[in-house]
Amino acid sequence: MFQLHKGNTRRVLVIGPIAFKFARFSPKVAFNNSRLMGVREAWGYKYWQLGGTKNCLFRGIISNWLEFVFYLKHKHPFLIPTYFSLFGLVNIQPAREKAPITMNQLWVTLHKMTNGAVEKDDHVFAGRTNFCNDNGKLRMMDYGSRKTQEVLLEWADKIYSEFQFPQTT
Repeated sequence: MFQLHKGNTRRVLVIGPIAFKFARFSPKVAFNNSRLMGVREAWGYKYWQLGGTKNCLFRGIISNWLEFVFYLKHKHPFLIPTYFSLFGLVNIQPAREKAPITMNQLWVTLHKMTNGAVEKDDHVFAGRTNFCNDNGKLRMMDYGSRKTQEVLLEWADKIYSEFQFPQTT
């Protein structure tokens, strides 16, 4: 049995106990965004910015690769391990179920615990599908963003040691 999940930059295929994160490519969106970016000016220089193209074509690969390297470097118990990456095209992690908590409960708790630092990447930290309950501990499954990693470097220890799931009645 398998499940398929679609994120902004990656698709996740879960087969039994393994999750495969495949980078997504959106050439049509990339082309449209590149035209919208246009000419920019900074420090007196004009340049053509194609940030939309890079983001749409390579963001999934970049996220996969950053996630893999970050795990190898830090191996923090708060992170679900990324065991393998094929040049960012596909990552392999153990599969986990999303955290049994509402998005609002998760966001409010993490916001308080980090003194608002989670606002640096609210897309990731507000999404309960990016977290799981692993034997009563909150753990993170999606940490491929540089902004997310900045928050984790400062706050992962506290979140891992102090986070308590709300009691259900």
